[in-house]
Amino acid sequence: MNLLNGVILTTGEHGVGKSRFALEAGNPEKTILIDDDQKGKSTVQRMLADGIKFGEYVDFIKEISGKKPVDVHKKGLEIIDAIPTGKYEVLVWDTWTQFAETCAIFVQTYPDKFRDNWAAMGKIRAGEEY
Repeated sequence: MNLLNGVILTTGEHGVGKSRFALEAGNPEKTILIDDDQKGKSTVQRMLADGIKFGEYVDFIKEISGKKPVDVHKKGLEIIDAIPTGKYEVLVWDTWTQFAETCAIFVQTYPDKFRDNWAAMGKIRAGEEY
């Protein structure tokens, strides 16, 4: 049973175990890892060597190789949408940084998905899009 709910951002110095903490925060077998960290595969291999199994591993680095930012965002949404309802209790996106940087360009590319009316003034619209 997870004692924490919601979105949790785990921060800290390089190499202190943030990824492993996140992967073991709930039931690892009910956890999906979307890996966008160069050292993610080695974390998974260490966990498996320690006898810890988890639900699913998605190599996001491989999935987005050579893609434009808007296509990176589309791929991320596609992966999220493909997660079966109720199958996992925890989603770990390690790290979120690269995907987060694609949000604004996705909104700029597909503004009609987000609003019917945008501000006419450029500075205001830019803030709305962001």
